[in-house]
Amino acid sequence: MNTESTALADHRLLVTGQAGLVARHGQRVLVIPQVTAATWPQTEQLLQMCLDHRVNDASVLLRRAAYLLTDAAATSTPGFCMLVADADRQTRLLVHGAVQVDVPSEATTLSGLDHLTWIERRIADLAGLRVTAAGSVVEHPHLASAWLDLADGVVAGSAVTLEPAQPGLPAGKLAERVTDNQASAPMSTPPGNLTTRRHAIPQAPSFEAVLLTTDPNQPRQAPLPTADQPEEDSSQVLVEGIVCSRGHFNDPGAVYCTVCGISMVQRTHEYVSGPRPPLGLLLFDDGSAFSIDGNYILGREPDFDPAVTSGDARPLTLSDPENGVSRVHAELRLEGWRVLLADRGSSNGTLVACSGTDEWQRLKRGQAVELVPGQHIRFGDRGAVYESRVRGR
Repeated sequence: MNTESTALADHRLLVTGQAGLVARHGQRVLVIPQVTAATWPQTEQLLQMCLDHRVNDASVLLRRAAYLLTDAAATSTPGFCMLVADADRQTRLLVHGAVQVDVPSEATTLSGLDHLTWIERRIADLAGLRVTAAGSVVEHPHLASAWLDLADGVVAGSAVTLEPAQPGLPAGKLAERVTDNQASAPMSTPPGNLTTRRHAIPQAPSFEAVLLTTDPNQPRQAPLPTADQPEEDSSQVLVEGIVCSRGHFNDPGAVYCTVCGISMVQRTHEYVSGPRPPLGLLLFDDGSAFSIDGNYILGREPDFDPAVTSGDARPLTLSDPENGVSRVHAELRLEGWRVLLADRGSSNGTLVACSGTDEWQRLKRGQAVELVPGQHIRFGDRGAVYESRVRGR
């Protein structure tokens, strides 16, 4: 396969429409065809992921996007498509929600509405690939215009089409001339007031909260609760943490805010009590994902374990036709901001290995280890990866 002609960097990104946002940064593209006031907080987090220059691994970036989907309510997450080039310059795609992706090279159409979670796959040939809102018909009378090409940054847009860069005209060449003139313009206005100018975005972008309406008669909504204003919920576990300058609740040991990415190093920490957020995501070898927001008992038949029947933990059933997984195999337990994994006397063992190694450690019965992001786990014949924005201490 000729990666030189199929790489994401070798394609022009032709942006049309204004109902949503389109971001391009290096070897990654984010398309959100429609943005509303309700979905703006998660839209902002997706933009932060796309523009974060510290993350170079395509797998890590896509896992963070998947974590966001399990961490937020369905009504607050916008439909989006993320395109990311991996180390081999092959393009990986993640689609969620009311988004349609037409892939002419494969004569296929992908729709996030057809899946309960999300679509993730590799695309070999990007020529003509188009991302739109699901079910929309987009007309492009001037599609060949080089002025529609997004070189880098964030702009208003509801649809994009990828085309190989024309000979003699590098991808984004004309768009760069526009962004140079607008380099001082910040991206601080969400949908409703977005213009069609191409704004240059710094590698460490900053966002500010603004009113998401152009109607002066629209009443201003009450602010979302922060860590020092927790919502009343008897089922929530309260933990001590610190709050970043933008009001996001974090692990006291966090170097960067796990929500917006702002540095916590120079901030004077004042400890507050707040509801513990989900601490991570368990991604299994069959594509299923579970948000780690409480204690779990894992196994083929975990429902009758005393910890489950007493309400101290929830069951997580692992299907295994080969019976390599025991009826009660392992336990996930949360202590403060830590995620602990323990074997429950399984026949074939619970094993852990750090990311990038093939050295497996078998846990002794009752032995608990603290999980770290990227850690691989084996429950008998089943495999999983633990991923989290909350770093272990």
